[in-house]
Amino acid sequence: MKTERDWEKALDFGKLKKLIEARIHSPLGKLHLLELTPLGESKLIVARQTFIFQICSYISRVSRARFDGLEDVTKLLERPQRLNFEQLQKISRICVLSSRLTAEWESLEDLEKEDFLLVGEEISQLCKLQFITTKFNRIFDNHGNVKESASKKLTGICSHKRSLTSQINSYLEQTYVNSDQDYVAYQDGRILLLASASDRVDGIVHGRSSTKASVYVEPQEIVGQNNSLQDLRSQEMREINRILEEFSEEIFAISFEILSNQKILAKLDFYFGLGEFSLELGCKSVEVTKEPIVDFKNAYHPLLKMDLEQKCIPFCVEIGQKNCSYLVVSGANAGGKTIFLKSVGLLALMVNCGLLIPADSESKVGVFSKFFVGIGDMQSLDNQLSSFSGYMLNLKKALRYSGAGSLVLFDELGSYTDPEQGFALGAASLESLCVNGSVGVITTHLNKLKLFAHNSDNCQNASMSFDRTTLLPTFHLQIGHPADSHALELAKNLHFDADILSRAKELLEDESLLFSNLLSELGKEKNSWQAKNTKLSEVLQESEKLMKDYLDKLDYFKRNEKKIRKEQLAKVKNYFENLQKEFSLKLAESKKNKHFDKLVDKSADIVSQLREQEFNEEQTLSEVHAGDVVFVKTFADNGKVVSVDGEMVKVEIGRLLISCKLSDLYSARGKKQEQSPQRQKVILAQAKKELNLLGKTFLESQGEIDSFIDDALLSGLDFVRIVHGKGVLAGKIREYLHSKKIKYTVPEEKFGGDGVSEVTL
Repeated sequence: MKTERDWEKALDFGKLKKLIEARIHSPLGKLHLLELTPLGESKLIVARQTFIFQICSYISRVSRARFDGLEDVTKLLERPQRLNFEQLQKISRICVLSSRLTAEWESLEDLEKEDFLLVGEEISQLCKLQFITTKFNRIFDNHGNVKESASKKLTGICSHKRSLTSQINSYLEQTYVNSDQDYVAYQDGRILLLASASDRVDGIVHGRSSTKASVYVEPQEIVGQNNSLQDLRSQEMREINRILEEFSEEIFAISFEILSNQKILAKLDFYFGLGEFSLELGCKSVEVTKEPIVDFKNAYHPLLKMDLEQKCIPFCVEIGQKNCSYLVVSGANAGGKTIFLKSVGLLALMVNCGLLIPADSESKVGVFSKFFVGIGDMQSLDNQLSSFSGYMLNLKKALRYSGAGSLVLFDELGSYTDPEQGFALGAASLESLCVNGSVGVITTHLNKLKLFAHNSDNCQNASMSFDRTTLLPTFHLQIGHPADSHALELAKNLHFDADILSRAKELLEDESLLFSNLLSELGKEKNSWQAKNTKLSEVLQESEKLMKDYLDKLDYFKRNEKKIRKEQLAKVKNYFENLQKEFSLKLAESKKNKHFDKLVDKSADIVSQLREQEFNEEQTLSEVHAGDVVFVKTFADNGKVVSVDGEMVKVEIGRLLISCKLSDLYSARGKKQEQSPQRQKVILAQAKKELNLLGKTFLESQGEIDSFIDDALLSGLDFVRIVHGKGVLAGKIREYLHSKKIKYTVPEEKFGGDGVSEVTL
């Protein structure tokens, strides 16, 4: 068993482990607690934190697994042997626990498992040994006796034995038991008659009673039956031994699996104990950094928080960042300095052991490979060390062996000796610690050490606040300025003799009092300026960010102005085109409306305005020549220039010869543009009543179907036909019509049958 190290004892880590141990069920699980030490690597710390966090989720949402029956069977399985009931029971319990956990995990839905997959991976490694439990229950009853039904042979032997026993008892009772002094008795496995010594019974005497008044006699006529009964008992024992040997052989054949399950269950018992403790304490996982820092947000001392009778106040502290390697904490006696020191050390130690801590999840803790702690009276009578000597030896270790990755915590640095010399030793030690890469916290009552910290680039003063009105500590940590020890005020609050206090004030040097007050004011002023500076830095950073965003956006707009306008116009155009399609489907329902023509004209005006915007983004042709292919805006189509007369141009579009202005002509377009609404209205008046899609794919047909039905609706048709054949295309077209909520019917065979869909508009 590992002995507790000095720094573990000073930080009350042993007390913490005792609390955790109370929540672990088995001795095997508690063995893991002995190995709970700093892990030394961030990935190992994060892995354990993650596992414990998932265990907490499992406990909260599934169940708190129990491991009460888990015992170590390693020695039992070292060499093959016939196992007895108690030994087999220990093994069976391992199988029961394994089966219970496995069944519980497998009963969860896949989505439920997502939040605790690591726990599931561990449980899934358990071997399924349910058959061991089943056989154990088949062999033994609740009292540990082998059941008669354990085998067919044993059932027969026991049945024969009961029958023979009943015959002997019946014969003796009927033949020899004639008075209250005669009894049927059992001795060494034989059935005997306990009769008066005066009775004459022909048989074998096996002994006398304690009073010598009766004898144990075996009548001659039942000797043979008793011998048979003895033989049956021997057969029974041989069969029981055979059953146990056979069962034991099965156990040893899977001993590796049993021991593997035992190991997994012990680990899970340990982690479920950690999870229960973490939930009770409200612990969370925190960020683990490679840099040796301590950054606690709303952290609590775990032991004080667990003790409901203790007042526990959260604290925030940063060490190892912003040029602050060491925090120098001052303040009144019994004001919480030592508790704060222990809190920092214990919480940092817990994180480095991979545990969750009672602090906000935004907290950060670095990886620490070494801890150096000097708390309390280190006087040793065994080694003839004074308090000062013990303290200095501990400080000597820190100075010699600490460095990057070390956390150093010392209470009352510079104490236990002359204040002047104590300050000198303390300041020199602190100066050395500040430059060796370590981080930490020290507490002090020495004003000169507070001033040293004030003037040091790597130190920062802090204090535990004190209420001068009530003369009581508030236990709140104040970063940035030191505090007085308030010894005289506290003495007064303890009803110290008034004359003594008055004389003490007289003896107290004025310079010392002024120095203490000045140091406190300097600290407050520094803290105020630091707060203002931090706020100004945040405002400046925000302003710089906004300025950069503004300049980046301005630059982007300048470089992409035309592109952006086109993109916006395209979005608007797309919106109105979709709107026009929807409008076309509704026109059939609205054609009887007296305002029908006005609605169509208004739609055309909107789209025309949209097209005007589109053409405004392009440059019209400055000149054209006969034979040029141009795009005519008013007809939304390409045409060939026939002749040019100043600003008037004759263009041939299809078989139509038109006259238009030069300002209406643009560069020819690759794809034929959609016809303008005015022209579309004329063309749609000649809409077809039948659409032939034979030989086409569905993708090719889809657009034609939409245009065909739109044209029919705008033309006022009530009925059209789509010819598509009887293959796969027919099914896809009808599915498409159904999705568009367009009604269709299949005509008679003489009109096309299943190869045609007649659409009702």
